[in-house]
Amino acid sequence: MHQLFAAIALVISTILPFGCSSPSNFANKAEEITTVNNFPYSVFVEAPAMQAFEIVTVSRGWTAERIVRWEPFVSAVMRRESGYCPNLRRGAKMTGKGCEFSKQGFGTDSGFGQVISIHYGIGRWMCVQEKLCSADDIIATPWNSMTALVALIEKDGFRPWCYTDALRAGPVCALAPMGTITVIKEPVAK
Repeated sequence: MHQLFAAIALVISTILPFGCSSPSNFANKAEEITTVNNFPYSVFVEAPAMQAFEIVTVSRGWTAERIVRWEPFVSAVMRRESGYCPNLRRGAKMTGKGCEFSKQGFGTDSGFGQVISIHYGIGRWMCVQEKLCSADDIIATPWNSMTALVALIEKDGFRPWCYTDALRAGPVCALAPMGTITVIKEPVAK
């Protein structure tokens, strides 16, 4: 049994499900950002958003194993919150073409994970740590949108999306990685 787990760990540490490998395949950070910003995002199309998740998390030092553990939950969060679109605020009216909207939303909930302003306002941790200080900053680029989602996971685990009994009992929160119920913060590899 241990040999099987060792083989699985080797595969996970080499190739991730959506095609990225660890460590980064990119020559520099600018190439990573450009790649993420140019994926063809479309409402309810998972692959580009999950590729962005992998690139951003690898860039931030996540291990392949950690990425794979979080992928089901992150995918479900993005599907529920933004339909895999990086550029939306709560209440946006979609056109049905890609992630295009006819009217931008009015809420502060922004980006892939519909991150709320208690995290990113001026002087708040996301503004200080990630330089994402407004809803417009988060939805400015897919890279920013994914960075906001990943940074929030790094800080608070699944809690921002599983904050009520009803949500915790729902299908999205059921996908939160085991062992994170009390938000066990994992150190980011440097």
